[in-house]
Amino acid sequence: MKAIQFTGPGRFEIVDVPIPEIFDDEVLVDVKVCNTCTQWDITVWRAIDIFERKGHPQYPLPPGATGHELAGVVVKTGKNVTRLKESDHVALWGTPPGVGRPREQGGYAQYFAGHERSFVPYPKDFPLEQAALTEIFTCLTAAIFKAGEVVGKRVAVSGLGPAGLIAVQALKARGADQVIAFDIAPERLELARSLGADTVMIPGSDEWFELTPRERNVDIAIDCIGVAESVNKLMQVTRDHLIIFGVAHGPITFGTDAWRKGLKLEANGPRPEKGAYYARHMLTSGQVRVDKFISARLPLEEYATGVQLLIEKKAIKVAFDPWA
Repeated sequence: MKAIQFTGPGRFEIVDVPIPEIFDDEVLVDVKVCNTCTQWDITVWRAIDIFERKGHPQYPLPPGATGHELAGVVVKTGKNVTRLKESDHVALWGTPPGVGRPREQGGYAQYFAGHERSFVPYPKDFPLEQAALTEIFTCLTAAIFKAGEVVGKRVAVSGLGPAGLIAVQALKARGADQVIAFDIAPERLELARSLGADTVMIPGSDEWFELTPRERNVDIAIDCIGVAESVNKLMQVTRDHLIIFGVAHGPITFGTDAWRKGLKLEANGPRPEKGAYYARHMLTSGQVRVDKFISARLPLEEYATGVQLLIEKKAIKVAFDPWA
């Protein structure tokens, strides 16, 4: 099969590798689309490890890495598989703890093998490039579930990448009285507004300083950036609960003011399996729309073009077709 392989910073090759053999509890998926994961793709391209691990990235990366937001069609099932069957349309969401065996492969390839519980089935009439957002949505559900009851509350989302735009819609659908969306890119703010945000704002703008202290405060916030400056500023205006979804970078300071008002600061945490089915429900019901997220559709050979679109913020997601 054909796959991408990173050979060094800013370098990749299209390689021919064997189609993965499946174990008895696994399925083989014909990958129809693998979407970019913005920060992961950009950082690996630049030889930076998103999790700040020493000695990473280690080139060459396994074939198919760093792709992990994929969807496709089941073409083979192991003898112990009971949840899925051949011809099912599925999206990868992750793997429950203690299930399956680690594999050195990624989704930027024509085939992908994994435990049957790593995938969630989709109706065959639902677009696979949208189903491929199940993985990032499932990661985000950890924060959404931790936010708890939002009915009648003011909530904020900082950072309007794919996760932030999903969070805006999910929180609104869960009954938030007001959803305030923050980003520095005006075009992302307008997209958030079109997807249901009640207020959109550039942090520190004149519009922001025109608000009264009461108007600035929110009950609950989800930070989808992770950069310390973003989290620290969001702590100043969040009364009750702040969840950090973005990978944390830099010194985050929980000071006296946060302690005095009883602010709960919490990390996103592991993605829950039930989150994959919640994500599917929200996507297929139309309560969360991601049809505007796919900014370009490219073959694997044009991976560098796709990454550049992400770097220049000309794309929210780039969908790669391994068979193009």
